[in-house]
Amino acid sequence: MKYTVKNKAISLNGGSIVYNEKHEIVFKVSGNFIKNIFGFHTKKIKDKDGKKLFVVRNKFWHKPFFRSAIIYANGKKIATVTNSHLIKNGYEVIGATEPITVEGTGWNLDIKLGNKIIGKIEPSKEINFNNTYVFEAKDQEDVPFLVAMLIAIDNIHDAHRNR
Repeated sequence: MKYTVKNKAISLNGGSIVYNEKHEIVFKVSGNFIKNIFGFHTKKIKDKDGKKLFVVRNKFWHKPFFRSAIIYANGKKIATVTNSHLIKNGYEVIGATEPITVEGTGWNLDIKLGNKIIGKIEPSKEINFNNTYVFEAKDQEDVPFLVAMLIAIDNIHDAHRNR
């Protein structure tokens, strides 16, 4: 199934909404205005009923030229997402299960667990004034975590853009 992640066009706190193919709200993402000003980009991912599933925040200390974001569930760190290449577009997700890699060009990315593609991310084909991404998950059980991972990648992308 495909999902659309739409960043709100005018949002001081960096919110997003995730829709399924039927255009039903599946997840809501909210940020924190003050933390965003100082570059922390903290986001809460909640299901459609408002239950908090994950918190994603940019890592403050990281290797030079690299950016990272941490994914938390129930107050515990469960994964770190790091841009893995200086030249080509890529990310590594460490700590989830076995390492996940995300590679491609621009926002056309393959999500791989080992050598198996478990999902894809691409820019929306709709004309928008905000960032909108479409992702597909092979296993619906992975969708909440993949949403958190996509938000982490978007945070890293925003941190690079705002330097």
